[in-house]
Amino acid sequence: MPFRVPPPIHPAPLPKRRNTRRLPSNNVLRRLQPPSNPFRIRAYALILQNISYSAGAVQSEFRLSCIGRTVRPKWELSPDFSWSQGVKTAFPILFVNNDADNVTPLVSARNNSRAFPGSRVLVQEEGYGHTSLAAGSRCTAGWVRRYFQQGEMPDGKEGCKSDRRLFDEEEEMMGQEDELGVAVRGLRKKVRIRPFYWG
Repeated sequence: MPFRVPPPIHPAPLPKRRNTRRLPSNNVLRRLQPPSNPFRIRAYALILQNISYSAGAVQSEFRLSCIGRTVRPKWELSPDFSWSQGVKTAFPILFVNNDADNVTPLVSARNNSRAFPGSRVLVQEEGYGHTSLAAGSRCTAGWVRRYFQQGEMPDGKEGCKSDRRLFDEEEEMMGQEDELGVAVRGLRKKVRIRPFYWG
């Protein structure tokens, strides 16, 4: 009798056609050994579901999409690499993270920042969704612009509020946008931010 991992909520309908081979995350995940049989797949899905009841089962698809792949990435971290050694970069890294990102939680940005001396974390407050573009903020976009154009970084203590509230309609925001706000909205459309990660 086949077993099923019950979804924590009713799943959204899948798009008619999806090409998961094109997901950038697969390049990273290919180095992880995916579960090798149905029992391990179920155990892996349950582990993720215990971590996040609402998104865990969905997240298992990332690693499962690597089953059967034999191509390895050109570059991998060596097994003896330790993040605690610290990684010196030519210029400090600016990590930008929403405080309510359902895929990459804020604690991950802070952990990564600790591995890179001189790096900073810019928190987009009331930023619901995956990536800072999901919630959009002129303040965040301004810091990203200054980082790339002048090499400026926030002090690490301040944050930026999202310009959008949860479930705001795009049209409601358009009347209060300046040049940077228009650019943020344009980026959102260019990268096609959608619920979860459907392509």
